[in-house]
Amino acid sequence: MSTPEKDNKFVKLFNEAYSNVLNKENTYTVEVKFSSRFKKFNGKLVLFRNKKLFELRLSNEWKNISNEIVKGLIEELIAGLFKKNYHSFNIEIYRRFIRNLDLTNSRVEEESDKELLESFKRVNEKYFNNSLDVCLVKFGNESTTKLGEYNYHSDKITISKVLKDAPQRLLDYVMYHEMIHKYLKLSIKGKTYHSKEFKQLESKYEGWPQVEKELTTYIKKVSFRSKPTRRKKSSGISSLFNFFKKNN
Repeated sequence: MSTPEKDNKFVKLFNEAYSNVLNKENTYTVEVKFSSRFKKFNGKLVLFRNKKLFELRLSNEWKNISNEIVKGLIEELIAGLFKKNYHSFNIEIYRRFIRNLDLTNSRVEEESDKELLESFKRVNEKYFNNSLDVCLVKFGNESTTKLGEYNYHSDKITISKVLKDAPQRLLDYVMYHEMIHKYLKLSIKGKTYHSKEFKQLESKYEGWPQVEKELTTYIKKVSFRSKPTRRKKSSGISSLFNFFKKNN
């Protein structure tokens, strides 16, 4: 069940969208109804002229989606209801959002490593509400000093092959780290930029910071198996993030 605060948010977005599409203020009442009977990310707008009422019906998944995407959905519903040829930036990001849900990008499907694509999809749904564009995700070299890299220019995430047999939550954690780079578009001359906002987002990963310790332990074991005679001492968690900081 939605809260009054949630309803007020959607009513406000509706009125803003109405003004954008029709160039006038909405004078009708707006009721927002969420339903689990709808398919995921579905929505419908119904007009009751005799009651001077708009009823906005949405699936529950829309409750925590960003305002810009929701406004794009509502603008498209209003334009459809009133048969207006209307397009906006909000509608564009809404449509992009929906395309990402379907994962119809054949290049991504064909060229990405399946295991990493599944990781990207899990993380995108859980932490980014499926708002990130799907990008190419590939395993790279078996590096224990650089576990992941996001290339802003090619929109590609590369994950070290040492994580191929890692527990899912560790793989997803490294994927999440690189997806934050994509989300914030933080890249300065090819080097990683870990801003305050970046670190705040990173700390929201489920099980953080324990997962960092698990990742450190896992990499130690992998390093020992592959190069036991050249194993270096770890300096703890601070050294772990050299995996991400070096040349990212």
